[in-house]
Order: sequence, then structure tokens, then C-alpha cells
Amino acid sequence: MRQRATPPPPASVELARALRPLNRRVPDSRRVLLDEEATARQRADYGFWLPLLRQVDRRWLDLLVVTDASASMDIWRACADDLRVALGRSRIFQNVQHRYLHDSPTGPRLSVDAAGTVIRTRRDIVQDTHQRAILVLTDGVGAFWRTEPAGQLLRYLAQRAPTAIVQPLPQRLWPRTALSPQIGRLATFGPPANNRALRFTPSNGQSPPGDPVHLPVFGLQQRWLTSWAALIAGSSLSEAASLAVSEHWGQAASHNLGVDTGDTDADALLSRFRSSASPTALHLAARLAAAAPLTLPVIHHIQQATVPAAGLPEIAEVFLGGLLHHITPADRSDPDSAEYDFRPGVRERLFDTLRRHEAGEVSNTLLSAVIRQEFAPPDAPMPDRLPARPVAARPVMLSTGPLIQMAEWTLRRLAGNGAPQPAIERTAAKSSALRLEGRSGFAGLFRLDTTKYQRPVLAAATDGVGTKLAIARALGVHDTVGIDLVAMVVDDLVASGAAPLFLSDHVASGEFVPERVAEIGAGITAGCRYAGCVRLGSSTVELPGMLRPDEYDLSATAIGVIDEGTILGRHRVRVGDAVIALPSTGLHANGYSLVRHILVGTGRLRLDSIVDELGSQRTFGEELLTPARIYARACLDLLYETDVHAFAHITGGGVPGNLVRVLPDHVDAVVDRRTWRPQPIFDVIRTEGSIEDVEMESTYNMGIGMVAVVAADDVDRTLARLAGHDLDAWLVGQIVKGTGSVRVVGRHHR
Repeated sequence: MRQRATPPPPASVELARALRPLNRRVPDSRRVLLDEEATARQRADYGFWLPLLRQVDRRWLDLLVVTDASASMDIWRACADDLRVALGRSRIFQNVQHRYLHDSPTGPRLSVDAAGTVIRTRRDIVQDTHQRAILVLTDGVGAFWRTEPAGQLLRYLAQRAPTAIVQPLPQRLWPRTALSPQIGRLATFGPPANNRALRFTPSNGQSPPGDPVHLPVFGLQQRWLTSWAALIAGSSLSEAASLAVSEHWGQAASHNLGVDTGDTDADALLSRFRSSASPTALHLAARLAAAAPLTLPVIHHIQQATVPAAGLPEIAEVFLGGLLHHITPADRSDPDSAEYDFRPGVRERLFDTLRRHEAGEVSNTLLSAVIRQEFAPPDAPMPDRLPARPVAARPVMLSTGPLIQMAEWTLRRLAGNGAPQPAIERTAAKSSALRLEGRSGFAGLFRLDTTKYQRPVLAAATDGVGTKLAIARALGVHDTVGIDLVAMVVDDLVASGAAPLFLSDHVASGEFVPERVAEIGAGITAGCRYAGCVRLGSSTVELPGMLRPDEYDLSATAIGVIDEGTILGRHRVRVGDAVIALPSTGLHANGYSLVRHILVGTGRLRLDSIVDELGSQRTFGEELLTPARIYARACLDLLYETDVHAFAHITGGGVPGNLVRVLPDHVDAVVDRRTWRPQPIFDVIRTEGSIEDVEMESTYNMGIGMVAVVAADDVDRTLARLAGHDLDAWLVGQIVKGTGSVRVVGRHHR
């Protein structure tokens, strides 16, 4: 299995486009050439020979790239090499030099190699009189960046040449490093000779104390490099990230948390990790807990094979959370040789969030790789990136001994825990067996097993798909609305905690078309299979006087069962509970009347048009027909495995109109818009339809299809369980004292 270890920087064409403002030529004061034509003309005109010289043009800017050589940057090593090579080949700079930055007891050292054997002084990097820019490539995680010498080095560089920090971590993780910047306006009056020429105005109006030097902070993507080039060329930036480096740097940076927090308590580590990590990183950490030994190639292999949605940022989150530590020293020239292990107690707690088949998947993928004895860099580019130069695959030999020991530990752990099959899977498996076939020609029959319930309670829910059917009819696509039908009904059912048993549907049409009914039925059957219930009955009826031949309508009723003592709802919700958001796939089945009236009906958008903002080649109509997500299995998994108190199915009325239905009168739910960004389809509807935010939130789910209210101390396990269902859920708010209302605060990031 081949996989690329790092996301490549922009390819040469895109990089040259980003750096275009720096592509200038200036006279070189150090080099001259004989101007033969001018010399010959002078000899002919004046009769004497005197050599005439002319200056040679050179590229305007030299570049120095300083790469942090600390251990936390090991996962970014190939990415840094790619960036350095791409900058050198861009033909934008006269010279591109590279230095590695090492920490030592005597202070920071600069070398020309990763091992730090060939040392250079600070003066060596700024002794040239040509115009020069400096890029410091670092994640700001190492302990060195929280010390006074780090601030001294940054100030030294910034006072001698325009210096910027290139941060490989995604922007959402920057506040967790020692190099946490502010956002604001960065002004310059012409090309800056050094960072003293930059004027920074923070957006929050809180200027840092003292007389700091401001270093702009940029990411690796093309848009960041474009902003950096514009700034060096003399253009101000209306919105930029800037790091204030003062003379008291050590004290200011010590408040930030890096990898080494000094805390070895497993519960404290995991609590802190959960509070800031993404759901995908939580899922990846749990998968890594089923593997040993852990090296960078092994970690990349597990990520690609078992959590493909993750990438380098999520791997960095695991390291940043302090969950791993070195168990063998690394050769600084070969970081792939280092071995890592989880801190005491962390592996066991993460492993216990895995299902049996998930743990087995990790073991199988590693054992298969051992047979080939190769862990190679990936060929597939990261999203939003372009392929970089090819990287030769290098075999990394693994011993089978540790893998076999880990497999034995896995089996013992699973056996010790009993490894119970999730109750939702047991329910789904039994449902089909409880259906009675061939007993009645008029009704579906289902044998209700009440032996596992002390006080069984039946729950029922009825719903339809609504005007989303008009989009399906217009496009002639009928196999997805059946899934929507099941989702609308079954997810209402599980909101009370009831496990769905069976569903009965009704199809009414102006004219009975067997092919169309078959497509609808296939979608309903698929939805029932995923929800873990039986499609017990179905009826069709023709209504020629009420519906046109091409029109049809759908409805369904689902029945579920729950023990009376485990019913979920407002009676369980209490102050301090956490509010967890489960992502939607789009509009689901609500708000289509508004879409049809404002957008399609007025001709502003055609169903067959490609909308660039959606970022795909799907038509607007295909995007609208995306089936609703069915949350039944995930919700019931939480019911059996976590301390969940209530669910709110987010349909018509949005988050405020549905979450309020599970709140008692003495509490409020505070939902923070800053914790997520709605899918592009909602921005298209808002912009094209000129719809106010209040109406959008009272009509659409805005990217949240289900909300779970759980105990505050069970958030970790909840997010991990949901990640096992491929749901990137997140903490969206909390329950506070109030009057039974929903308060939505903050603004979405757009």
C-alpha cells in the first residue's frame, strides 16, 4: 500500500503565480560587463578607445529558508524539502539558501544539514548586502519556542530582513502553539527593508504591550504564499496573522501549550486532547492505540488504510496532544527510525472506544504490510493541493515479534472486556427474523420479543418527504427519496431512544408507473436496511383526479420499542450537559418549497446548472437531491454506550426550533456558530435568494442533522463512538440555567 507521507506545497506553476509580485529585476551593483556596442560607437565617433561598462541585471530578491529541526517537525520534513526545492526552481529569487535551526544548551544553532554537523553563525545569514527575505518554517510546538533565546533569534532576523513564519499546521491549531498570532491589518509603505517597517493593527483593538516586532504568519497553501509575496512587494494586507515578538518573549510564550505539557495522567491528557482535537483526530488516535510499534511510516500507513479522511494535520494533533512519547532515540538525519508509544494508561482508554472489527482492521492491515515489508510514501495528493515531485519508496523493515505481541494484547483486551456486539447491530440482525411471512394477505406481521425489556414501550412516528419530491420528478431520479423517507421517520423515532422495529410506507401517484414505484421502493428498502429495521408493509394507490400522471407523494410510519426506564427527553436534560452536533449531508428534506420558489421558480438557478461555489461537477439539482443521513445506528450506539440524555432531530425549524423541544423550562441551550461552517449549498441559497440569516436558521438545518445532549464528562467517549460511524461530530454548545429557550451565539466562519 503506497501513501504520501506529507501534503505537497503548490506545484511550480501555481507557486510562480503566487510569487509573481516578487518577479522583478534590478541592476547588480557588484557585476558589470563590457558594453561592446557603446565602446565601438565611441571609438568611431571620437577616435579613441575607452571601455564602457554596464551593470548586469539580477533578480530583485534573495531568499533564506530556515527550517525548524526539532522532533515535532519530523512529520513535516518531506513537506519542507518539497517547499525548498519548489522555491529554488521557481526562478523568482536570485539565490535560495536553506538552513536548519537546532536548539542546544548554548542557544539556537543554524546548520546546512539536518544532523547539525556543519554550523553557521547568525551573521552568516544576513551578511549579504542584497535585498533578502527570510521564511522560518516551524510548527511552533517545540519547547525551544517558549524560551527567551527563541524570541531573541526572531527579533534578530526580523530587524535585519523582512521575516515571516510559515506554519504547516492548519490555522485552527495555531492558538495551541507557542507562536499564536493575532488577526488584524498589516500595513507597509513600500517594500519593507525589515519587520520594523510593518505596522500591525489588531482586529480586536488590543495592541500588545511594549515595543514588539511583528512577524507575519502564513500557511503552506497558495493563498498564503500569495499574501506573503504581496506584502514583501509593498502591499498592505487588510487581514493577516501577525506574531508580536517582544523583549519579554519567554514569559509571554510560556502560557501556550505545546507537545510536552508535563502532565502524564491519562485521564487529564485525554480530557485536554478531546477539548481541542477534531473528531477525525480522535478516531485516528483510537486506531493507533491498536498498533505497535509506532513509527512515522506505520502511523501514515494506518491513517491511509483505516482513517482515509485524516491527514497530516490530524496526525499532528495526536502528537500535539502529548499522547505519544519517544521510546527509542531518533537519528536526526532519518526521523522515520524513531519509535513512539502512548503514555501510560492512554492506549487502554483509547482502545476501549474501538469496536471489535475496528481493532481487527488495524492488526490485519499491519500484518499484510509486513508480508510486503514496505511502507512507502503515498502517491495520492492531499485535498486542495497539487502533486509534488515524485518520492522514491523506501522499504521500512518491521519485526513480526512486536506485531504478534500487540495482536495477543488486542485479543486479551477484547476478551477481558467481553467485547459485546453493539446493541443496535443485535437489534438489526433480529428484526428480519421476527417478521412473520405468509400469514396474512392484508397486514404485515411482526413478533415482538419483550423478554429483554422490563417495561416495554412502543413508539411510533409518521412523516413524508415533502416538496423535495418535485425536484426528484423534475430530474427523473426516484431512487434517493426513499432513503429520505426512512430518515425522516426513523430518526424521529430514535430521538426518544426507541430502536426501530419495522416501517410501513404508502405511495400515492396520479398514474401507476411500475418502474418508478420500483425505484422508490429500492430506496426505501436500502434505508430500512441501514436503519436496522424491517420494511414490513407497503401500499400503492392511484389518484388520477387529484394528482397529475407524473406526480406522486410518499409517507411512512415506523414503530420502535424502548424500555420505559431508558426513554430520552427533556426530563433527563440538566445544567452542565454538553451539546454535540452530528453533521448533515445538506438540506435533508426541509426547506424545498423556499428553494423552488426563490431560486428555481424565478429562474435564478437552473436544476441542470453547475454552481462553482459548490466545489464539484454535480449540478444544482443533484446537490439538492442528496439523500438525508440516517442517524439511527449512531444514536442507538450512544444510547447503549454513553450517558446520553436527549436527541433532537433537526428538521423544519432548524436547530432553534427543534432543540427547544427537548429542553425543560429551567435551562437554556447555548449553541455557538463559531464551532462549524455550514456546507456551501446553504451559502448559495442565502446569497442567490437574498435570505436573511434568521429565516435561514429557522428553515434549514445549516449543516446539523441531529443533536445529542450528553453528560459533560462523557463527551470524549461520545465523539469517539460517533467517529466510528464516520460522523465528524463536534461540541457545539452547552446547557445552562435559563427559561427553556435556545440561544444561538457567534458568527459562522465564511
